[in-house]
Amino acid sequence: MSRDVQSLFPDLDRDLQSFSTGILPSQEIESLIDKQAIRGPVAVDRDQVQPASIDLRLGATAFRVRASFLTGAKETVARKIADLCMHEIDLSRPAVLEKGCVYIIPLMEELHLTRDISGKANPKSTTGRLDIFTRLITDYGTEFERVPAGYKGRLYVEVEAAAGSTIIGYKAKKHAPLVDLSKVDHYDPSEFWDPIVGLRESRLVLDPNDFYILVSKEKIRVPPHYAAEMVAYDPSVGEFRIHYAGFFDPGFGYGSDDIRGTRAVLEVRSHEVPFLIESGQTVGRLIYERLLAKPKKIYGSGIGSSYQSQGLALSKQFKRMKFETGASAVPA
Repeated sequence: MSRDVQSLFPDLDRDLQSFSTGILPSQEIESLIDKQAIRGPVAVDRDQVQPASIDLRLGATAFRVRASFLTGAKETVARKIADLCMHEIDLSRPAVLEKGCVYIIPLMEELHLTRDISGKANPKSTTGRLDIFTRLITDYGTEFERVPAGYKGRLYVEVEAAAGSTIIGYKAKKHAPLVDLSKVDHYDPSEFWDPIVGLRESRLVLDPNDFYILVSKEKIRVPPHYAAEMVAYDPSVGEFRIHYAGFFDPGFGYGSDDIRGTRAVLEVRSHEVPFLIESGQTVGRLIYERLLAKPKKIYGSGIGSSYQSQGLALSKQFKRMKFETGASAVPA
């Protein structure tokens, strides 16, 4: 452990095994799979397990529904779908999700948790950077992205397809081709994105309902015994959403001694009115939470992580541009 990390995270010097609460590390998640607490009609693949989380898989059918919903304490998702469904889409073959429409997709995984284990979901960075808004819902649920302690049942995801460099960000084009999520380093970014060139003034006006990719001024390091979450939109910050994917696995920006932090890519959308953001403006904060134990898997190139040393970068489906760097969201 390097000395500078110890000064930032003094709790790392403590005996972590004494904690009775915290985020489960990878080996504990694998134990839940072995115990069938996490299971599905198709066996859960160990490659889905990340350092302190598990990737969930889409099922074979998407249901186009009239509106977003929460089930409430007395209702199941299946009954809500039956009431609100407009049509079904077969996801076993390539399918198109229309912009601005709401879809409910049953996931392959289901949970059978004990009363001392609950869950919290976060979208994947890759889908967030494609301007695809996703959030988890459960039967008898009263809030999104939360799985209550002791939950036993299926999981569902709500999906909405919203529509040294001088490059400080990207703005999504209104009418772009379809994206195949299975392809990596494949698409020409110029067909999908307009680069935002460095501005004379250290500020940027966000147009309502346009989608932007920006990057934080600060670099982030998450020690192996911790995970971090970028907190949800705070109305006191301004009338815009600053992220879709907000979970940072243990080891993000940490890695070997040559990695001194990694910038957070921000998926930004203004709502209702134009909104001015300026260089150095506070747009969110990170909450660090300890794990019960150090995970056997650590975020980084060793497990195929896509964004360990990222600067200003698009999702992995797009070819890397030679000017993708760690430039700040708005020039200082």
